[in-house]
Formats: sequence, structure tokens, C-alpha cells
Amino acid sequence: MELKTISILKADPTLSTDEVPDLKIYFNVPCSEISTEYDLKRVGEIFDREASKLADALFEVLPQGIYDRLVMRLMEKKVSVYFGKEGGDK
Repeated sequence: MELKTISILKADPTLSTDEVPDLKIYFNVPCSEISTEYDLKRVGEIFDREASKLADALFEVLPQGIYDRLVMRLMEKKVSVYFGKEGGDK
């Protein structure tokens, strides 16, 4: 399968950072590989760890305006699931 690539603006350095690193994120292990091996508690712990790694990485490199909007878009998509809307439509 072809690797999907997107380019996103990264934050500028701040007074506390000399440089903002480039970031590559790979989503390459199917969730089903772990969800069939572990009990629900362990899967939940893995999901928590993975979510924290992703949030921390994005927080480090994204401009605050993009990070804030990303959080809102993710919440909009989550809420849309409860209302039966496809793809996060409002």
C-alpha cells in the first residue's frame, strides 16, 4: 500500500527552544494485532500510551493555533459519531 504523506506547518522556535524538530509519524501496526492478544485493560493501557505519545509529539511541533484547532476538530468528529453524522459534519 502506498504511504500517505501530508505536509503541515511547524511551529517557529521560541525563547525556550532553539529549534523545532521535523516530525514523521507512522501508523503502521494494525490495531487488530494488539486487540486480539491482550485483555481489554491492557488494550486500554496501550491506547492511553499511544494517545499520549501522539499528543506530546504534536504539541511539541505544531503552532499553537493549529494544535488548538486540531483539538476542536477531533472533538467535533467525536461528537458527530453520537449524532450519527458521517465524517465529522456539523
